[in-house]
Amino acid sequence: MSDLNEKQILKQLKEKLTTLLEQESKAEIERERRTTLIQKARLAIDLFSDSTTGTEDVFDMNINFSKFNLNSAGSVQRETEINLNGFDYTKGKTWKDKIKNYLTYTNKPATISELVNEFKKHEPNYTQERINGAMNNGIHAMLKKGTLKIYTPPVKMKGYYYANPTWFDGEVLKEEHIPDFKKKLVW
Repeated sequence: MSDLNEKQILKQLKEKLTTLLEQESKAEIERERRTTLIQKARLAIDLFSDSTTGTEDVFDMNINFSKFNLNSAGSVQRETEINLNGFDYTKGKTWKDKIKNYLTYTNKPATISELVNEFKKHEPNYTQERINGAMNNGIHAMLKKGTLKIYTPPVKMKGYYYANPTWFDGEVLKEEHIPDFKKKLVW
C-alpha cells in the first residue's frame, strides 16, 4: 500500500514540475516581449522629445537601455549607448544575450553561420570554431528553455533559422520577420 502512495506522490511531483517548467518558459518569453516593447517605447519617446535627432533613420539605430544610475537626489537616470552601425555587442554579456541582441537588432531569423560571421567581427581573437561552438551551445540551451524557436523557410535550404518565439502566430512566422530569401539564393 505504501508503494502505491509513493508512486502516486512521485507522479504528482513530476506533473507539478512539468507544469512549473512550462510556466517558467512562457513567463520568460513574455518578459522578453515586454522588454522589447519597453525599449521601442523609450526609443520613440527619446526620438520625439529630442529636437536634435531630426529625421535620422530610426531603423539604423540601436539603443541599449540596460544601464541605469541613481543620481544624488535618488531618482533614476538612464545612460544610453547609441550604436549607429550595428547591434549592441557587449563583450561582458553571455552568448545567449548576444544572440538575443542580434536577433532583436535585425528583426529577422538568423542561421548559425550568420551569427558566427557577425560575432567574428567583434571577437577577432576567437577562432571561427570557438564562436561556432559557443553559438551551438547557446542556441541549444535557448531552444530547450523556449526562448528561441526554429523557423523552417518555405524554400529548401541547408541549416536552420532561429527566431524569437514572439515572432510567431502559432507555428507561422509573422510577415514582418520573414527574411529576404532572394538575397540568400543569389550565388
